[in-house]
Amino acid sequence: MSSATVAATDNRTRCDAIRHWLSPHRLHCIVLAAYVIVVGTVMCFHEPWFDEAQAWLIARDCSWREMILERPHYEGHPPLWWMMLAAPAKLGVPYEIGLKSINLACATLMIWLLEFKTKLPEPFKVILPFSYFLCYQYGVTSRPYALMVAAMLLVAINWKTRDEKPWREALSMMLLCLTSSYGLVIAGMFAANWVVRFVWQEHSLIRNRRRFIALLALLAAAMAILIDVMPAKDVYSGNFDISGMTQPAPLWIQICNSWLLLPAEALFTSTVSDTNLVFIGLSPTLLYTGTVSCLM
Repeated sequence: MSSATVAATDNRTRCDAIRHWLSPHRLHCIVLAAYVIVVGTVMCFHEPWFDEAQAWLIARDCSWREMILERPHYEGHPPLWWMMLAAPAKLGVPYEIGLKSINLACATLMIWLLEFKTKLPEPFKVILPFSYFLCYQYGVTSRPYALMVAAMLLVAINWKTRDEKPWREALSMMLLCLTSSYGLVIAGMFAANWVVRFVWQEHSLIRNRRRFIALLALLAAAMAILIDVMPAKDVYSGNFDISGMTQPAPLWIQICNSWLLLPAEALFTSTVSDTNLVFIGLSPTLLYTGTVSCLM
């Protein structure tokens, strides 16, 4: 058999393999391509918000030491997002091109995981990528949200095999911790659920040594990140208002704010703007937003 015949056979085999893979994933490929086109197009018309620019400036102007060890105390979030932006920022890539390219890559990863790695019903895989949050809030705006959702998807994808392959799950949770302080809390709840489940079933914490070591590594990473984002002494972190004159609301009202005001304000209402919840007292506003939150 000649070399030309062998090459033609190999090419035909590759084409057959690609067609075999595409046949069950044709719709997913179309959704992913459409998502990238839609998000990329809207990005061209989106003017970044100040916090998007802030992340770029930190990545561009801070040294690696400042970025990793100092700025998190003032920004309140882990430094992974700035570290990802640092490559284009420090290489002189234009601001919007560099910022939006990194976020588009993260958003593409998020939807790729959703389409090809999850077992969600097909209608969900078609609809979810074009929902407000996944398409605009996580896709168009350049924040670490898309990476955080991608990490959450990885946690979900590896959940069933978490005891057999604990390092995959632990590393997914570590990534979730690194994306945001909110991710740190979410990963903590996932990890607590994991530990409670296997301790309840096995009555042992260390029967599976690999799992125990992976969880210890996760705990160590989470503690290091938590220390890294703890507010500095001179940062405004909610213990006082800007003027230093307002008295904090009683603790029970602050708890009510968390349960009755935050859900509505996050999705539907806009009654308190960026006012610190510590200083919002019992008022008709709380009753109104509480009603909306309960209806949700």
